[in-house]
Amino acid sequence: MGSIYIDTTSVYFYSVTIAAILQMFLFVALGSLADHGAAQKKLMLNFSIVGAVACILFPAITRNDQYWLGLILFIIVSVSVGMSWVFAYAYLPLLSRMSPAFLIHAHDKSLTPDQLTDELEVVTNHISGRGFAWGSVADVFLLLVISVLAMFFTPPASLPSTYALQAGIAVCGIFWLQGIFVAHRWLRERPGPPLPEGANLFTFSLKKVGTAISKFRELRNLFLFLLGWAMYSDAFATLATFAILLVQSVLGFTTIDTLILAFEVFICAFVGIFVFKTLQTHSKMSSKRILQIQSLMYIVIPLWGLLGLIPGSPIGFKAKIEVFVLSGVHGLLIGATQSTCRTLFSQLLPPGCESEFLSLYEITDCGASFIGPLIVAAIDDHITRPTN
Repeated sequence: MGSIYIDTTSVYFYSVTIAAILQMFLFVALGSLADHGAAQKKLMLNFSIVGAVACILFPAITRNDQYWLGLILFIIVSVSVGMSWVFAYAYLPLLSRMSPAFLIHAHDKSLTPDQLTDELEVVTNHISGRGFAWGSVADVFLLLVISVLAMFFTPPASLPSTYALQAGIAVCGIFWLQGIFVAHRWLRERPGPPLPEGANLFTFSLKKVGTAISKFRELRNLFLFLLGWAMYSDAFATLATFAILLVQSVLGFTTIDTLILAFEVFICAFVGIFVFKTLQTHSKMSSKRILQIQSLMYIVIPLWGLLGLIPGSPIGFKAKIEVFVLSGVHGLLIGATQSTCRTLFSQLLPPGCESEFLSLYEITDCGASFIGPLIVAAIDDHITRPTN
């Protein structure tokens, strides 16, 4: 690119960075609007439609020199997924507090506030865990479809070698549209209070986010959690993304090997959600304690990678079997960790401000999520830059 060298691997990480920054601005601009009127469901569906259509357009890339179109579609999909999740997650505390399983306890006058909080935590964990579990099932199904396309669909020589995968992305977009229909048909709108009279649609959310940040002293635990979440989410997201590129470029993983790895991760994610849910139910441990256990287990993966930096070390992501074993660990933790984090955060939210603070949750996520990819891209460019 002129006098600037950018490795092809780094292009992906820079795209992730751009998508994260765009999401961050949209979270600030729109996040709080979902707490007012009936915008929450509409915004979730509209962003989902944009993302699904972008997925369906991937087969329109018919030449390798159209990589720029792929990057644009990737950024649109990433932003749409992030925004739709903000409004979807805002339903979690509402569904938990309105769940019949919780309302039974809410009307029990003999329960103390702490006991009531514990019951709410159980219900929230149940809803969150089930959501992630069904998501993992859908992931495995779509991976199966993509794997079949990758193995049995041979694109013509005039098309890119990745065209089968592009078709798989389009299939994902079609299924996404089906999910949008289900949400449109059966998900109830839960309207909040109307926007204040005279409020500007474009500046209202920005002011609300500023107000939320100003509540640091009142909601100290919530903001400490956000700080920890920013670092944690960036770490495991970068770890997963970089690992895929590492095994393909260093260990020679084929497309089929990578799909098998993805199958393993999603199946383990499904199992992990129920393992940690069962552990919490029987041990009566809090979500905070469960999250601490998950974090300690996650540390094993990067520590194992560091062993590979020791001169002469035979381990440390030097063989495929290591990748498959530690990918299983990652799978067991990824869904369960995200479910636990969202459960814990939803319990810290002030009622009536779900989208406002969940947008802040996503802002801290995206505000930090470009740091890891940006660092990795810079390192990769430095190492792979041609020397004269």
